[in-house]
Amino acid sequence: MADRTETGRETGADDSGRSRLRHPAMIGALATILAAIIAGVFGLVAARGSGGNGQATGVVSILAAIPTDSGGAVPPAADLGNGETGVFLADLTAKRPPDQIDFSDSIGGRAILKSVGLNYGNEADYEIPAAAKKFVAYVGLGDSNNQNDNGHGVFSVFGDVTELAQANLKAGQMALISVDVSGRHTLRLGFDGGVNSSGDFGMARFLT
Repeated sequence: MADRTETGRETGADDSGRSRLRHPAMIGALATILAAIIAGVFGLVAARGSGGNGQATGVVSILAAIPTDSGGAVPPAADLGNGETGVFLADLTAKRPPDQIDFSDSIGGRAILKSVGLNYGNEADYEIPAAAKKFVAYVGLGDSNNQNDNGHGVFSVFGDVTELAQANLKAGQMALISVDVSGRHTLRLGFDGGVNSSGDFGMARFLT
């Protein structure tokens, strides 16, 4: 009996020792996982704010400025899409109007038509047609109102309260935005940039 009792105590001591060793290992593993999660979150925030590879979903492409000796403004594709029909925002009555409506301009040497424009810090709201499937626009700092080569602007597109696209652009850059608006009710456009700057949403339209 004594031997079994003594053995039991030794076994218990061994289990306790293993238990004590197990806890630091578990804590270390949890710390590693938490560190990875935190690093990932901050990485996403940094990428999004940088305007580089962190562009929000919905930004299809970003085009650089056309050289000034290229022979004049070159328009992007002006059709409504691949057999799609739609309506330009410039032809609609806004729930909250933009600062400029239905004008022509150029962004980095590329001509845009049927545009709506926002001054620094402003927004515009439009009711989304029930049949609309997508919202498409070419966005950038308009050449006519932004002469600062170091300028930049942040263009945002919301469907109701959800941000669908965000493009952080330098002067001369143009971004093509295309987002799904099916089932949403209100489109909100926003622009934030340098003081006295303005942002153009060229050929902004709903596609059905």
